[in-house]
Amino acid sequence: MTTKEFSSEFDILYDNASKGAPGLDLYEKSVFLTQAQEEIVKEAYSGYSQTRVSFEGSERRRRQLSELVKDFRTVTEAPGEQTSDRNSTGNSSNSSLSLIAGSKFYYLPAELMYIILERVTIAGGNIINVTPVTHDEFNQSIKNPFKKPNVNRAWRLDLYAPGAYQKVELVADGEIVEYHIRYVKKPDAIILTNFESDDELTGLNLTVDGDNVEKTSELNDEIHRDVLARAVEIAVRITRENTLANKVKLNRNIV
Repeated sequence: MTTKEFSSEFDILYDNASKGAPGLDLYEKSVFLTQAQEEIVKEAYSGYSQTRVSFEGSERRRRQLSELVKDFRTVTEAPGEQTSDRNSTGNSSNSSLSLIAGSKFYYLPAELMYIILERVTIAGGNIINVTPVTHDEFNQSIKNPFKKPNVNRAWRLDLYAPGAYQKVELVADGEIVEYHIRYVKKPDAIILTNFESDDELTGLNLTVDGDNVEKTSELNDEIHRDVLARAVEIAVRITRENTLANKVKLNRNIV
C-alpha cells in the first residue's frame, strides 16, 4: 500500500468511525500508523493477540514479519569496562568472570528489536548456541560446573551503551572469534509526506522516530490493512476519550 493509499483509506475509515471529530493532518496520521505498526509487530512476535500465535508459530506470522528479519555477523569487539587489572580475555582479573576462559563485548545493530537466533564461533571452529542470562542468574550459576558456560553453551549479558547502539557481553568457555545473530528489526516509521516540503508542516521540525521523509510500511503487504485499521482505532479512541486512563491503556498495548 502506498502512502497515498494509506492516507486516503485512513480518512475514509476515520470519518466513518469518528462521527464529526476534527480531521487529522498527515503528521498526526503518520504518528498513529507508526504506533499501530509497532503494536502489531510486537503482538506478532510475542503471540499476545487474539489468535495467541507467536512469531514462527504459523506460516502467516512468518510472512507478516519476514521483511524485518535480518542477519548480522561480527568479529569486531566493542570496548569493555576499562580497569587497570583487565586480563587478556577482556575480564577483570579479580571478578567472577575470570572463572570462565573468555568474555567479549559486542555492539548490536541499532535497529534491533528482538533476537531470534544467536550463536558464537569459538577458536578451533566450534559453533555453539548463546543463552541470555540476567546478572542475578550469572552470580548464582558462575561457580556451578553444571550450569556455567561450557563447550555447548555461551552466555549473553545485556549492558547499557551510550548512544543508539545496544551492547552485550558474551561469556564462553573458550575464545570467541565471531558473533552471529538473526533478529527482528524495528520497522521504520510510516511517514505520509515529506514534512519539510509539505505546505502545512514545513518549518515545524516534525519527525516520527527521528525521520521526516515520506515512506510507506516495510511490512508485508498482507498486513497493511491490519495496520491501517489499528491506527484508525487508536485515533478514534484518543479523540473520543482523551483521558489519562486511556493514554495509559494505549501505552500498555505496546510494552
